[in-house]
Amino acid sequence: MSANHKVTIILLGESGVGKSSLFLRYCKNKFREHHIKTSIDKFDKQIVLRDTTIHLELWDTAGHERFKAIYKGYFKKADGVILVYDLTQPNTFNMLSSWLSELRELNDTAVAIIVGNKTDLQKVTAVSDVPAMTYAQDYDLECFKASAKNNENIEKIFEHLTEKVLEKRKIAPFFVEVEKEKEQEVQKVDPDKILPPVVSVPNDVIKLEIEKQKPKQKESSCC
Repeated sequence: MSANHKVTIILLGESGVGKSSLFLRYCKNKFREHHIKTSIDKFDKQIVLRDTTIHLELWDTAGHERFKAIYKGYFKKADGVILVYDLTQPNTFNMLSSWLSELRELNDTAVAIIVGNKTDLQKVTAVSDVPAMTYAQDYDLECFKASAKNNENIEKIFEHLTEKVLEKRKIAPFFVEVEKEKEQEVQKVDPDKILPPVVSVPNDVIKLEIEKQKPKQKESSCC
Protein backbone atom coordinates (compact mmCIF):
# COMPACT_ATOMS: atom_id res chain seq x y z
CA MET A 1 0.00 0.00 0.00
CA SER A 2 1.51 3.32 -1.08
CA ALA A 3 1.54 6.12 1.47
CA ASN A 4 -0.25 9.42 0.90
CA HIS A 5 2.18 11.42 3.03
CA LYS A 6 5.59 11.09 4.66
CA VAL A 7 6.41 12.39 8.15
CA THR A 8 9.88 12.39 9.71
CA ILE A 9 10.04 12.25 13.51
CA ILE A 10 13.16 12.49 15.67
CA LEU A 11 13.56 11.70 19.39
CA LEU A 12 15.82 13.98 21.45
CA GLY A 13 16.86 14.02 25.09
CA GLU A 14 19.59 13.11 27.54
CA SER A 15 21.15 9.66 27.64
CA GLY A 16 19.16 7.17 29.73
CA VAL A 17 15.76 8.91 29.55
CA GLY A 18 14.27 6.01 27.58
CA LYS A 19 14.23 7.33 24.01
CA SER A 20 15.26 3.97 22.61
CA SER A 21 12.68 2.20 24.76
CA LEU A 22 9.91 4.46 23.43
CA PHE A 23 11.24 3.94 19.91
CA LEU A 24 11.43 0.15 20.26
CA ARG A 25 8.01 -0.12 21.90
CA TYR A 26 6.29 1.85 19.16
CA CYS A 27 8.14 0.34 16.22
CA LYS A 28 8.31 -3.30 17.29
CA ASN A 29 6.15 -3.50 20.44
CA LYS A 30 9.13 -4.71 22.47
CA PHE A 31 10.77 -3.53 25.68
CA ARG A 32 14.33 -3.96 26.92
CA GLU A 33 15.31 -3.07 30.46
CA HIS A 34 18.81 -2.14 29.34
CA HIS A 35 19.59 -0.73 25.92
CA ILE A 36 23.06 0.30 24.77
CA LYS A 37 22.91 3.15 22.28
CA THR A 38 25.90 3.73 20.01
CA SER A 39 24.71 6.48 17.64
CA ILE A 40 21.48 6.70 15.63
CA ASP A 41 18.75 4.19 14.78
CA LYS A 42 16.22 4.55 11.97
CA PHE A 43 12.95 2.72 11.47
CA ASP A 44 10.23 3.07 8.84
CA LYS A 45 6.63 2.46 9.84
CA GLN A 46 3.45 2.76 7.82
CA ILE A 47 0.25 3.71 9.65
CA VAL A 48 -3.31 4.68 8.77
CA LEU A 49 -4.93 7.71 10.42
CA ARG A 50 -8.41 8.90 9.42
CA ASP A 51 -8.33 6.67 6.34
CA THR A 52 -5.04 8.28 5.28
CA THR A 53 -1.92 6.15 4.80
CA ILE A 54 1.20 7.77 6.26
CA HIS A 55 4.82 6.70 6.00
CA LEU A 56 6.71 7.48 9.22
CA GLU A 57 10.47 7.86 9.15
CA LEU A 58 11.58 7.60 12.78
CA TRP A 59 15.03 8.57 14.07
CA ASP A 60 16.29 7.69 17.56
CA THR A 61 19.34 9.66 18.70
CA ALA A 62 21.88 9.02 21.42
CA GLY A 63 22.04 11.60 24.19
CA HIS A 64 25.81 11.58 24.55
CA GLU A 65 27.64 14.82 23.82
CA ARG A 66 30.10 13.11 21.46
CA PHE A 67 27.30 12.21 19.02
CA LYS A 68 25.81 15.71 18.69
CA ALA A 69 27.92 16.64 15.68
CA ILE A 70 26.52 13.58 13.89
CA TYR A 71 22.82 13.88 14.51
CA LYS A 72 22.52 17.66 14.23
CA GLY A 73 22.36 17.04 10.50
CA TYR A 74 19.03 15.28 11.08
CA PHE A 75 17.49 18.28 12.84
CA LYS A 76 16.72 20.02 9.57
CA LYS A 77 14.93 16.94 8.22
CA ALA A 78 12.53 16.61 11.14
CA ASP A 79 8.83 17.38 10.73
CA GLY A 80 8.07 16.39 14.31
CA VAL A 81 10.24 16.18 17.43
CA ILE A 82 9.72 14.30 20.69
CA LEU A 83 11.72 15.84 23.55
CA VAL A 84 12.05 13.11 26.18
CA TYR A 85 12.97 13.42 29.86
CA ASP A 86 13.07 10.94 32.73
CA LEU A 87 10.40 11.57 35.38
CA THR A 88 12.79 10.25 38.03
CA GLN A 89 15.73 12.47 37.02
CA PRO A 90 15.17 16.27 37.36
CA ASN A 91 18.43 17.06 35.55
CA THR A 92 17.08 15.46 32.36
CA PHE A 93 14.06 17.75 32.55
CA ASN A 94 16.27 20.79 33.11
CA MET A 95 18.20 19.96 29.93
CA LEU A 96 15.10 20.18 27.72
CA SER A 97 15.67 23.89 27.11
CA SER A 98 19.14 23.17 25.75
CA TRP A 99 17.82 20.50 23.38
CA LEU A 100 14.99 22.73 22.20
CA SER A 101 17.35 25.65 21.66
CA GLU A 102 19.73 23.55 19.56
CA LEU A 103 16.81 22.25 17.52
CA ARG A 104 15.38 25.72 16.83
CA GLU A 105 18.75 27.01 15.65
CA LEU A 106 18.51 24.64 12.69
CA ASN A 107 14.78 24.00 12.42
CA ASP A 108 12.17 26.46 13.64
CA THR A 109 9.19 24.85 11.88
CA ALA A 110 9.13 21.31 13.28
CA VAL A 111 6.25 20.48 15.62
CA ALA A 112 7.71 19.61 19.02
CA ILE A 113 6.17 17.95 22.08
CA ILE A 114 7.66 16.94 25.43
CA VAL A 115 7.27 13.49 26.99
CA GLY A 116 8.01 12.49 30.57
CA ASN A 117 8.95 8.82 30.45
CA LYS A 118 8.91 6.08 33.14
CA THR A 119 5.52 6.59 34.80
CA ASP A 120 5.89 2.95 35.92
CA LEU A 121 8.35 4.26 38.54
CA GLN A 122 5.73 6.34 40.35
CA LYS A 123 7.28 5.85 43.78
CA VAL A 124 10.50 7.55 42.70
CA THR A 125 9.03 10.23 40.43
CA ALA A 126 10.94 13.47 41.04
CA VAL A 127 9.53 15.82 38.36
CA SER A 128 5.98 16.87 39.23
CA ASP A 129 3.30 17.92 36.75
CA VAL A 130 3.52 21.62 37.68
CA PRO A 131 6.98 22.47 36.27
CA ALA A 132 6.35 20.27 33.24
CA MET A 133 3.08 22.04 32.42
CA THR A 134 4.62 25.45 33.08
CA TYR A 135 7.52 24.69 30.75
CA ALA A 136 5.12 23.43 28.07
CA GLN A 137 3.02 26.62 28.28
CA ASP A 138 6.09 28.89 28.20
CA TYR A 139 7.32 27.30 24.98
CA ASP A 140 3.89 26.63 23.47
CA LEU A 141 4.35 22.85 23.54
CA GLU A 142 2.12 19.94 24.41
CA CYS A 143 3.13 17.75 27.34
CA PHE A 144 2.60 13.99 27.79
CA LYS A 145 3.62 11.27 30.23
CA ALA A 146 4.40 7.74 29.15
CA SER A 147 5.83 4.37 30.10
CA ALA A 148 7.68 2.35 27.49
CA LYS A 149 7.74 -0.56 29.93
CA ASN A 150 3.96 -0.61 30.45
CA ASN A 151 3.19 0.60 26.90
CA GLU A 152 1.36 3.63 28.32
CA ASN A 153 0.43 6.38 25.82
CA ILE A 154 3.12 5.26 23.34
CA GLU A 155 0.91 4.91 20.28
CA LYS A 156 -1.11 7.97 21.25
CA ILE A 157 2.01 10.17 21.42
CA PHE A 158 3.43 9.22 18.02
CA GLU A 159 0.07 9.38 16.26
CA HIS A 160 -0.90 12.68 17.88
CA LEU A 161 2.37 14.27 16.78
CA THR A 162 1.87 12.91 13.26
CA GLU A 163 -1.60 14.46 13.09
CA LYS A 164 -0.24 17.80 14.30
CA VAL A 165 2.41 17.79 11.56
CA LEU A 166 -0.20 17.10 8.87
CA GLU A 167 -2.52 19.71 10.38
CA LYS A 168 0.27 22.28 10.17
CA ARG A 169 0.73 21.37 6.52
CA LYS A 170 -3.01 22.08 6.07
CA ILE A 171 -3.63 18.60 4.77
CA ALA A 172 -7.16 17.21 4.82
CA PRO A 173 -8.80 15.65 6.74
CA PHE A 174 -6.57 16.76 9.63
CA PHE A 175 -6.72 20.50 8.98
CA VAL A 176 -10.32 20.52 7.72
CA GLU A 177 -11.59 18.72 10.81
CA VAL A 178 -10.19 21.45 13.05
CA GLU A 179 -11.96 24.15 11.02
CA LYS A 180 -15.25 22.25 11.19
CA GLU A 181 -15.01 22.02 14.96
CA LYS A 182 -14.66 25.81 15.15
CA GLU A 183 -17.73 26.25 12.93
CA GLN A 184 -19.73 23.89 15.13
CA GLU A 185 -18.76 25.90 18.22
CA VAL A 186 -20.10 29.05 16.57
CA GLN A 187 -23.37 27.31 15.69
CA LYS A 188 -23.84 26.21 19.31
CA VAL A 189 -24.22 29.82 20.53
CA ASP A 190 -27.55 30.38 22.32
CA PRO A 191 -29.80 32.41 19.94
CA ASP A 192 -31.36 34.21 22.91
CA LYS A 193 -27.95 35.73 23.68
CA ILE A 194 -27.47 37.15 20.19
CA LEU A 195 -28.09 40.92 20.00
CA PRO A 196 -30.57 42.20 17.38
CA PRO A 197 -29.09 43.74 14.24
CA VAL A 198 -28.34 47.45 14.21
CA VAL A 199 -30.75 49.40 11.96
CA SER A 200 -29.43 52.53 10.33
CA VAL A 201 -31.95 55.41 10.08
CA PRO A 202 -31.27 58.58 8.06
CA ASN A 203 -30.73 61.72 10.14
CA ASP A 204 -33.51 63.68 8.38
CA VAL A 205 -36.07 61.03 9.36
CA ILE A 206 -35.00 61.22 13.00
CA LYS A 207 -35.22 65.00 12.93
CA LEU A 208 -38.73 64.86 11.45
CA GLU A 209 -39.94 62.49 14.15
CA ILE A 210 -38.58 64.73 16.90
CA GLU A 211 -40.34 67.80 15.46
CA LYS A 212 -43.64 65.90 15.31
CA GLN A 213 -43.42 64.93 18.98
CA LYS A 214 -42.39 68.41 20.21
CA PRO A 215 -45.33 69.97 22.23
CA LYS A 216 -46.65 73.43 21.33
CA GLN A 217 -45.81 76.22 23.78
CA LYS A 218 -48.61 78.38 25.15
CA GLU A 219 -48.62 81.98 23.98
CA SER A 220 -47.63 84.31 26.77
CA SER A 221 -49.95 87.18 27.78
CA CYS A 222 -48.78 90.75 27.64
CA CYS A 223 -50.79 91.79 30.76
